[in-house]
Amino acid sequence: MRLLLIADISGSSYTKVAVELMKRWAKKGVELKLAAPLLSPPFRGLEAGALHYVYEGFSVPLISGYCGGRAASCELIKAAMKADAVIYLCEPLLISLNDVFTTLVTLKEETRIFGHFALNYYPLNSERYREKLDACFDYIIPLTRYESELASQVLKECKVLSPVPHGVDLSVYRPSAWMAGDIGRRVKDMEGFKVLFLGRAAIYKDLGRWYRVLGELAARKVPVRGVVKVTGPLGVDAPLRPEALEDANSLRGRMFYVGGWLEEAGLASLISACDVFLTTSICECFLLSALEAQACGLPVVLPDLPSLREVYGDSAMYLKREGWWYDGLGLKLPLSSVEDAVEKLLLLYNDEDLREEWRAKSLENAQKYTWDAAAEKLIRCLEAG
Repeated sequence: MRLLLIADISGSSYTKVAVELMKRWAKKGVELKLAAPLLSPPFRGLEAGALHYVYEGFSVPLISGYCGGRAASCELIKAAMKADAVIYLCEPLLISLNDVFTTLVTLKEETRIFGHFALNYYPLNSERYREKLDACFDYIIPLTRYESELASQVLKECKVLSPVPHGVDLSVYRPSAWMAGDIGRRVKDMEGFKVLFLGRAAIYKDLGRWYRVLGELAARKVPVRGVVKVTGPLGVDAPLRPEALEDANSLRGRMFYVGGWLEEAGLASLISACDVFLTTSICECFLLSALEAQACGLPVVLPDLPSLREVYGDSAMYLKREGWWYDGLGLKLPLSSVEDAVEKLLLLYNDEDLREEWRAKSLENAQKYTWDAAAEKLIRCLEAG
C-alpha cells in the first residue's frame, strides 16, 4: 500500500502518534511519504534530512514543499496522485489555517483523504469547523465511539468510520521504568506524595484548578509534591506562570518542572516515579498521557467526561462536577470539583491498599491498547474506505 501522511512533526502529541504508526507501517512494508504542515525544531531529537525524516532506524521520504505551512506544492500533489490514500494526523483545528485548508481541499480532488484525530467540542460544535471538516476529508476515523456518534450526527459530507483508539508501548511504559532513567531516579528519591501533570499547559487543561488541589492537600499537612511535565518549554507553550500559581496556593518548594519533549524511555522513567496522575481538564477526548500513566502503574484521577469513561471505564477515579466554563461563544464545559479531587487524593495518600487496588486496575486497562493494534486497524480502514 502507498500512503501519504500529513503529520505534525513539530513536537506535539500528534508527533508521537505519527511516529508510532509510521514505525509499524514501515515494518509491514507500507510505502510511506510524509508531508508536514508545521516543521519547527523538534523537541525530541528527531532529525529531518534534506529529503528524509529519520527516527529510530527507519526513514520516510519528506516532501519539503509543504513544510512551514506553505500551500500544496507540485511534488505534494504528485505524491497524492500516486498514493492509495492520504491520512491527516494533526490537530484538527489546523484546518482553520488557510494554507492547510487549501492544501487538503486540493489533494482531495486527486485521492481519498482520511482524518484521524480527536474530535472534541471545538470542531464539532462550531458550524464553521464542521463545514471545513466536510470540505477537507472524505473519511474521518475518530478515537472513541462517543466521538463517532457525535460526528455522524453533525457532519454532512464526509463519512465517519469506526473509531481506532491510540495505544501505548508496554515494553517502554511499565512500573519499573523509573530505574532506567536519571530523571526517574531523581524524582523517585524526592520525599512526598508525588502528583503528576502531563500535557500541554493550555487553557483547557485548567492548571489553575490543578494547583488549587495541591494547595489544599498541602494545607491539610499532606507532603505533596507537584510534578509538572509540559510539552513545550515552560512559559512558551501557554500562558503558564508557575511562580504566580505556586504563590497563590502556598506551593513554593513543592514543585518539580520538566519542559520540552523527552524520549519515550525518559518520559516513562518520569511517569513511573510518581504516585498518582491527576488532570482537571475541561475538554478531553482520549487523554493518551493518562493511558501512559496507567501502563506505569499509576492510579489516575480524571474529569468525568463521556469519552474518558469509554476509554478508562472503572479503571479510573472520576471527579464530581462543579459549575461550568464558558468560552464566550455560547458553549460551556464542565469544571471538576477541587474538593472532590482533594478527597480522592487524600484517600489514595492515606491508604496503601487502596493505591495498590487502583494500580492493578490501571495496569489491566493499559493492556487493552497497543500501537500495533492501532496501526493494523487503521490500515484496514484505509483499504476498506
